[in-house]
Amino acid sequence: MATSMQHSQHQQAAQQQQMEQHMQQQQQAQQQQAQQQQQQAQYAQQFQQATYFSIDVECVATGVGHNARDVAQIAVVDQYERCLLNVYVQPPPDAVVGRAAAPRQLPSLSMSSLLECGQHIGFCP
Repeated sequence: MATSMQHSQHQQAAQQQQMEQHMQQQQQAQQQQAQQQQQQAQYAQQFQQATYFSIDVECVATGVGHNARDVAQIAVVDQYERCLLNVYVQPPPDAVVGRAAAPRQLPSLSMSSLLECGQHIGFCP
């Protein structure tokens, strides 16, 4: 009888511990959600305060001709130098980006980085 009572107490303690862990996890999730909401509210407030924006478009050469180039990176900053957008653009599948095509290519924009981090953006012809 003592062992069954000990077993029952052990089960109750385990259940209590599981409940406490679950409550802690819920509390942490609520705190994270509150932090995210606060950050989003701060960002929205700061964004509304900005009046001037600048867009920068970087291209890579895709051939040897003067106009043989494709968009490789698009960035938008506000007057407070906050980066609001920084997107790498995947070149079209038939584009040749590399030293043979572009001896003066930017070192940070390689074909591998564009394919790995870039997003496909379709342009109207």
